[in-house]
Amino acid sequence: MNEIQDDACSWFLKNKARRSYSKYFAPTREGAYRSLWINSRIHERLRRTAERDYVPIARVIYTALTLYLEETD
Repeated sequence: MNEIQDDACSWFLKNKARRSYSKYFAPTREGAYRSLWINSRIHERLRRTAERDYVPIARVIYTALTLYLEETD
């Protein structure tokens, strides 16, 4: 079963973050912590993107979800 977070992260990696990306969003500090299950291959690509762009992986995931939901709205 493919989850929305996998779709969002794959879409982001393909369409926005192929090269260095600099407009990452930061989650609010008032937000609650949540756990997401992400496909291991997608997670590895996210990790490499986060390292390349010097941001925490949480920002990459948060940005991917936000932009994906805006795009598909």
